[in-house]
Amino acid sequence: ALKHYDAALLLDMGEVLDRTIQEAKKDASLENVSLIPSDIYQNETGKTARFLDRVEAEFFSEMAKEMERRQSDRKNS
Repeated sequence: ALKHYDAALLLDMGEVLDRTIQEAKKDASLENVSLIPSDIYQNETGKTARFLDRVEAEFFSEMAKEMERRQSDRKNS
């Protein structure tokens, strides 16, 4: 059962990652943040780093919610 749980969580992680990437691309465009290293000027590195830190935090927050949902589903089954 644990192998199936881990496999399912990996699938969920891929879905969360896909959603996070789509949102990050949209937000980066709206906030005028470049995500392509060759397009980031030295004076913009801080802005880009803060943006990526926020995206990372959002991804892990969504993964934590997904893990909690899975645990809740397992307890209720």
